[in-house]
Amino acid sequence: MARERERLDAYIRVSRSKGPKGDRGEEIRRADPRYISPTVQREAIERWAEYKGIEIADWLIDEDSSGGTHDRPKLEKAVTRAVNGETTGIVSWKIDRFSRFTEHGLRDLRLLEAAGARLGFVAEDIDTSGPMGKFVYTIMLAMGEYFLDGIKSSWKTSKERAVARGARIGPALPGYKKGPGGVLELSEEADIMRGAYRIAAESGLPATVDYLKEQLPDRVWETSRVRRLLSSRVYLGEVSYGDLSNPDAHPPLVSRREWEAGQIPARDKRRPHEDYPLSGVAICAGCKRTLVGSRSNDVRVYRCKYGKRDPCPEPCVISAERLEEHARSVLRRVWLSRGWQVADRPPEGSGEAQTALEEAEAELYAFAADTTIRKTLGAAAYQELLNQRVKDVEAAQEAFREEAKESALETRTLPIELLDTKDPNGLRELLQAAFRVIEVRRGRGNVAERTTLLQYGSDVPITTA
Repeated sequence: MARERERLDAYIRVSRSKGPKGDRGEEIRRADPRYISPTVQREAIERWAEYKGIEIADWLIDEDSSGGTHDRPKLEKAVTRAVNGETTGIVSWKIDRFSRFTEHGLRDLRLLEAAGARLGFVAEDIDTSGPMGKFVYTIMLAMGEYFLDGIKSSWKTSKERAVARGARIGPALPGYKKGPGGVLELSEEADIMRGAYRIAAESGLPATVDYLKEQLPDRVWETSRVRRLLSSRVYLGEVSYGDLSNPDAHPPLVSRREWEAGQIPARDKRRPHEDYPLSGVAICAGCKRTLVGSRSNDVRVYRCKYGKRDPCPEPCVISAERLEEHARSVLRRVWLSRGWQVADRPPEGSGEAQTALEEAEAELYAFAADTTIRKTLGAAAYQELLNQRVKDVEAAQEAFREEAKESALETRTLPIELLDTKDPNGLRELLQAAFRVIEVRRGRGNVAERTTLLQYGSDVPITTA
């Protein structure tokens, strides 16, 4: 009686190899010694299977996958099929294609052995059904893991040295160029990026995107990209890679105050409609949420954005024209009577908020770096204290950021003629630069009686009587 032909799944793993897509990318990948193409592996397995009289049940390929992890869907599928009896085992081109992690490689072997399945390798010409094959497999796994650890150690050492000398790992950001040794230097775009931070603090994200599109039209400026750029600590003179960091790697493009002022939260996503210049400034006194512009009987109004799930106790609605004219008249009176001057540079502030932030960050880093505290306190108490320090840093950061934004907005150049502008965008810039918040109460009385106006740098309402 003829012996039933074995059916093995052929497993192929292709290492990660960066490069462009298309023919040029394939050419670059083929030049990388780490890249063994699926075609090469498949042809070798086919010749082996034909010689051994084995049928290949399926070809399972994990592309761009590291042998140092077993989080590989096609590998898991191959093992599962063999364990369930759908195949009689697995064949791979080389042991290091199957695994470079001794623990997981042996785990898979035990699963296959328990199911009566075999594991074969073409280049080494072994299978694990016999004791010698199992012995060689174990030794080769350990060697593969050893060499992988050596590669990782060398890579980490090179990155540590690069960060220590201030080299930027990755492309230079706008405003910088790479100098000797990969250390960043200010480029001809530096002033443009400083302007981006100033506009972000003064007018928000949409205006910053428009500014960058105008100044650097050859680049792609998407809202999410601009937000990420402004939040990069590279502009503070820092470089980092993973948990490695060098805070004095290269010349900073902006000060910490200017950087904080330019941070834009993710919620600031939508551009205010030009028909409602107080969007983002006017809020409801009942729930403290921003008023939204809409129309009521074809009349422009600002109304509370309350909903059924989170209702406002006193939702307000007010005529847009009345509120805007009232804000304009208050600004005219206060601006002219006080004779405000425009400074050449933003004021540095008292420095207390920045000092508080630096102290909170230093406390957090010192606590996290003390390896004995966790053992002394226990995991639960340690985590609670760590979380509190994180909250302290976030609170100090928010206070400093608010002070920085106010400092930037206090020095906006507002020509007197803007007080009479009819342009919605001009009016929006004028009122948003002057007022931190315009709070509107519910009611039917005079608009002056229903509103409270707070200018930047003050918590004292402007007297409108």
